[in-house]
Amino acid sequence: MSAISEVILVGIDWADKVHAFEAVDPNGKRQSGTFNQSQADIAQWIDSWHRRFPNASILICVEATRGALINALMEYTNVTIYPVNPAALASYRKSFKHGGGKNDSVDAKLILKYLQNYRDELRSLLPNSPATRELEALTMHRRSLVDERVALGNRMVALLKCYFPTIIELNPANIHAKYVLSLLRRYPTLEKVQAAGRAKLRKLFFAQEPKPCSKQGSKR
Repeated sequence: MSAISEVILVGIDWADKVHAFEAVDPNGKRQSGTFNQSQADIAQWIDSWHRRFPNASILICVEATRGALINALMEYTNVTIYPVNPAALASYRKSFKHGGGKNDSVDAKLILKYLQNYRDELRSLLPNSPATRELEALTMHRRSLVDERVALGNRMVALLKCYFPTIIELNPANIHAKYVLSLLRRYPTLEKVQAAGRAKLRKLFFAQEPKPCSKQGSKR
């Protein structure tokens, strides 16, 4: 067997900040541990395998197809990623003694075992171009911001129902609409709104309307 056929099999149980792994090196020795979700730590982790086994390919099985960890690992030419379906892993987990409960170190071992048993049936991820990975990261970031805005909007509605239900009765299309936020910043209670008077409220609301674009330099 030539050196180029050496492989390192790795199961990773990923998380937001710290990933747990279980690995088998080309000599059949097992190793477990953790590494942080940072470019420097991931590079150091990959480099530690390269130093010991310079000709080995690293085959990684992980319960994900996208995310910061996947993007970082896809940068390495000798790393192949095999994503495992969460439903398949959940069924696989139930067949072991710990009864289906989630545990990082145990899951890393199970993912490694899954890779060992079903490697020929798994499909590896194909590397995307840098532009595609950047677009995917931006899309995920936008989705997280939208979800955060929805959560904050729900909290705002719950709070207004308690102390300022009149705002809810306005039935705004978006609770975070500009005129709603401006009204609450200027007059945070019903009493202050009533004291402001109709003229001030009209001025506040009309100030939120978009101004028509002027056509400068146009001639008839």
